[in-house]
Amino acid sequence: MVAASAVVLVLYRRSAGANVRLNQLNTQLSYHSRHDALTGLYNRRSFLDTMAGRSARGRRGDDPPAVDCIVLMDIDHFKQINDRWGHGVGDAVLVEVAKRLGAAVRDSDMVMRWGGEEFLIYAPGADPAHVADIVARVLEGTGATPVETGACSVPVTLTAGVVTLPLPGGGPDGLDWERGIRLADWALYHGKANGRNQARIVTGLLAPLDTVLAALDDAATDAQGLIGMACVPGPAQRAE
Repeated sequence: MVAASAVVLVLYRRSAGANVRLNQLNTQLSYHSRHDALTGLYNRRSFLDTMAGRSARGRRGDDPPAVDCIVLMDIDHFKQINDRWGHGVGDAVLVEVAKRLGAAVRDSDMVMRWGGEEFLIYAPGADPAHVADIVARVLEGTGATPVETGACSVPVTLTAGVVTLPLPGGGPDGLDWERGIRLADWALYHGKANGRNQARIVTGLLAPLDTVLAALDDAATDAQGLIGMACVPGPAQRAE
């Protein structure tokens, strides 16, 4: 009887240990499915889940009105960094930029690696009057000092496109986040075409939404006159 009880106890402990290891493994799998392997930032799946929750909640009734701010960013001349110093240094730059972005935003904001050298910040409930300040803090916090890798010192700046939801002129139903990212992407590349190391904030639509979206889809059409924008300059470019 004693021997049988001992066997049962051993089996129970083994089962409990296996359950603990299984729970740990599930936790790790859940984490890795929602985070970028290199930087540890959130990934696109996390953002899509967050946006699905945002759509389900609908509009807030903030007083004064708040906005959800989307900042889409790209590291300037990242290919040149890889070509000059190698992909190991490029990875180190990505990791350090991720840390600097995390330090520049609120705890309630999401910072994610959007893909390659692109990052995205989602800042819900932001004060519309302070959006430019938020973006300036991100640019300064990321590019004010070079990234020191041990092997070399790498100057790093960002170019960003910024959109707020709801967006003035976005129509009676507002601008959904997918279209918001399209506008932020357009503003990002507009900033790159005009010198980089800056942010272009979409301040509103100057034409009906359908007209603006059609212009974005047509490479032969210049959408600049249809979209209001403000420019936030980045920190002074450091000499190499």
